[in-house]
Amino acid sequence: MTYFSIGLFHAAIVQSRTATSAWALNLEPVNAVKKLAMTLNCKTASTRMIVDCLKRKNASAILRAERNMIVIFLKSTFLKVYTSALL
Repeated sequence: MTYFSIGLFHAAIVQSRTATSAWALNLEPVNAVKKLAMTLNCKTASTRMIVDCLKRKNASAILRAERNMIVIFLKSTFLKVYTSALL
């Protein structure tokens, strides 16, 4: 903070992670979007069809579907890490 920012901030959220963490890095973004589109009953024959369908979806529905995908991803990542540690 500098002298010029006094009074502008009254709280902060401190977070620490790296951009290359498994949860933050998606090596197959097209597949992830296709899975998201399928959970929202969108046709996935082309990216244009996916985009057009997602634009018509409710933001809350997209966030719910994405949250479910993240939970599944985290569980599968945990299992991969855990089982490789056992071997």
